[in-house]
Amino acid sequence: NKSIHEELFEAPKPEWNTGKSHLMDLLMEINSQIWRFKRSRGMRLKDPLNARLYIPQEAEPLAKHLKALHNVREVVVGEPSGSAERIGVVSLELY
Repeated sequence: NKSIHEELFEAPKPEWNTGKSHLMDLLMEINSQIWRFKRSRGMRLKDPLNARLYIPQEAEPLAKHLKALHNVREVVVGEPSGSAERIGVVSLELY
């Protein structure tokens, strides 16, 4: 018997490619921007963000995850119409 440490990983199967791998990169980018915003204000990462977060259209599938992950009050898909602060690909409008 071979040790599990000597076994190779299975090669990726074509059906595993859903064409949505770009969402992981986008999620990591948005997370980084929000974490940087919180740190710059002396907030802990788990602190609630009393703001409206505007995300680009391509991030729509991530909206509920971003809301829960960052404890943000509201997530809106699209461009802000008010005085939101631009942080990378997203904007924040503090309440």
